[in-house]
Amino acid sequence: MWLQHLGRFVWPLGLLTFLLFPTFALATASGTLILRGGAIYTLDSARPWATALVIEDGRIVYVGNDAGARAFQGPRSRVIALKGRMVLPGFHDAHAHPMSGAIRLIRCKLGAFGSAQQLF
Repeated sequence: MWLQHLGRFVWPLGLLTFLLFPTFALATASGTLILRGGAIYTLDSARPWATALVIEDGRIVYVGNDAGARAFQGPRSRVIALKGRMVLPGFHDAHAHPMSGAIRLIRCKLGAFGSAQQLF
């Protein structure tokens, strides 16, 4: 019976998550993002390392040194000082399935207990 009540909460939460995530992705793809002061590995054998990277409207438009990246900086640019941290190219798949993700969050985690007696 409690599972029927749970479904009333999980389904709307899953739908809300599904509707909101594309909005967040679109919001982060607009504007100019400048990463500077880093160790940026380019995978280009002629120039394997850079210190700055500029992304405009979701596309990489510059890879080079910090001085060259300043030409892209405007009043609405977001600048992140990497302070020597590394940037590596790659495809990253970070996603969640709303229904199973929501159910995992509400389960009791009792794996640390070896027996029912340890619970009480």
